[in-house]
Amino acid sequence: MARQSIPNGPTGGACSPPVERLSDHGYSTMWKALRANDPSNEVLATYIVKEKLRGLLAPARRHPDAHQLASRFYRFLNLCAQVSLPEVLRLATTIEKWWPAIAAFIDTQITNARTEGYNRLVKRGQTICMWLSELRDLAPQDTIPLHS
Repeated sequence: MARQSIPNGPTGGACSPPVERLSDHGYSTMWKALRANDPSNEVLATYIVKEKLRGLLAPARRHPDAHQLASRFYRFLNLCAQVSLPEVLRLATTIEKWWPAIAAFIDTQITNARTEGYNRLVKRGQTICMWLSELRDLAPQDTIPLHS
């Protein structure tokens, strides 16, 4: 497979060190190890895309203006197209599909997480009820019931 082109080095540009996770030394060590041991640069390119996605979503708490957000979104999709790995393209497609909802959250800070949590609990309850029903059906029919 052809070697992926890496947009910029470890000092900035396409991917700046995530300071909350790695020290500069740790980041540099990781960068060098990936460059040396990943001949296709697929892992490094994917890491850069992940960091760009984090960068796209990072200003959510600062309420960026619509132009700034659209510009970041375009740059993210452009990077994904340049990397052109199937997994990255699938991620880009998913983010593009959900972008209106993501942008609405960034703009309003309103989420449906509570509703989704309740939906998850209801589905879990349904699964448990189905499991108990199947367990009852598997029980031998000649047993003595515990409750009369």
